[in-house]
Amino acid sequence: MTKIDFHVHTSYSPDAFNDPFKIVKHAKRKGLDGIAITDHNNLKAINIIPKEKDFLLISGCEFKTIEGDLIGIFISNLPKKTTMIETIEWIHEENGLSILPHPFGFREQKWTKEEDFDEVIKKVDGIEAFNSRNLSIKDNDKASKLAKTSKKTIISSSDAHFQFEIGNAFTFFENCEDYEQLHKNFRKGSKNIHGKMTPQVNHLFSTSIKIMKKIFPPALTVIKTLSGI
Repeated sequence: MTKIDFHVHTSYSPDAFNDPFKIVKHAKRKGLDGIAITDHNNLKAINIIPKEKDFLLISGCEFKTIEGDLIGIFISNLPKKTTMIETIEWIHEENGLSILPHPFGFREQKWTKEEDFDEVIKKVDGIEAFNSRNLSIKDNDKASKLAKTSKKTIISSSDAHFQFEIGNAFTFFENCEDYEQLHKNFRKGSKNIHGKMTPQVNHLFSTSIKIMKKIFPPALTVIKTLSGI
């Protein structure tokens, strides 16, 4: 089986502190076969992360749409779209895949029309049934039920913002030797998922990192040096 964490942030996300140059090393240490880099609204990290043999490093992004967050993977550009449905359609035009992350988490999507939600569920390729950073396991249970009833590919991911969160959750697929095989197997559906909840205090760490990046960026360099991260 191939184990993939489809939702990982680097320091190029405003609320994350994950060194791009060490991220693959930590993922392999956790026994993962691949990760998707899904920074908020940018693709900066994927071009500088050192590639390693026999490890799938997937280009992705967590987009902020009008209705809320949406993940696109196997993409190499950023869309000039605003709604979630438009963004999903753009991802498909790029031969990418779309994932609806944490649909019932504290950052849950906001819908003005129920039919818009139904249309998104119809078009999206996968649903994040387990997100390690959700504040409540009940939110994951609701997402899991949605994924199963809609017959979408069931995804479990860490939503890692720090290196020690990588691999807290991941998804099993049939053996994937390359990106083409993973793309194909994603559409066929996952085989199993694994996940554990991240301590809620980590959200406070993320908020602190976001504030420090805005107010005093040099402090992060000091922390990075002292911690060895």
